[in-house]
Amino acid sequence: MRIRLHTLVGAASPFLAALLGGFGMLGCSSPTGTDAPVVTFTEASYRFACRAWTPGPPPATRTLLDLRLSQIDTASEPAAQLVDAIEAVGGRVIYRFHGPQVRVELDVAAVPRLAWLNSAVTVAEPDTHDVTLIVMLNHDLTVTDLQAVAALGGRVTREFHALEGYAVIIDDTRVPEVRALPGVALAGFDAIGCLA
Repeated sequence: MRIRLHTLVGAASPFLAALLGGFGMLGCSSPTGTDAPVVTFTEASYRFACRAWTPGPPPATRTLLDLRLSQIDTASEPAAQLVDAIEAVGGRVIYRFHGPQVRVELDVAAVPRLAWLNSAVTVAEPDTHDVTLIVMLNHDLTVTDLQAVAALGGRVTREFHALEGYAVIIDDTRVPEVRALPGVALAGFDAIGCLA
């Protein structure tokens, strides 16, 4: 980068070129420079829940993870203080979901230190932002309800007739639309419960 700056401004002002080159030597660098942490993607899925990795720790020092935060399931965004805590341990937030979840680049060793974490899952496809929603209705579940969420691109995985609702896998960008469907009382992100 310094060479390019010298080339662009060197003829017009040798002083300016020297000044900019000096800033480069002081440690100004591109965030994508060679000192950026290496992120390794895993093809297999690794999950951290109930204070343990399954099937074991991911074979990576730093990887891309979806972190399900321990906050109310129906929250419309990740809590700012939890995002700050992730960044404090070296995490870099890549995407904020429409609920209590973030996608981050993070050192695998840092995950167990996040005491308020519900779960973490490795991400093999960075461009996909699917989530599982638990949707509760204020009326009996009907075919119309299932067709409405399918029209948004959702794939219903379970139907609940005693509680009147369903579980659906859907792109995160459609979550506000699911919450706005007729008869939806609440739509929360799925979470993992651990026995003490």
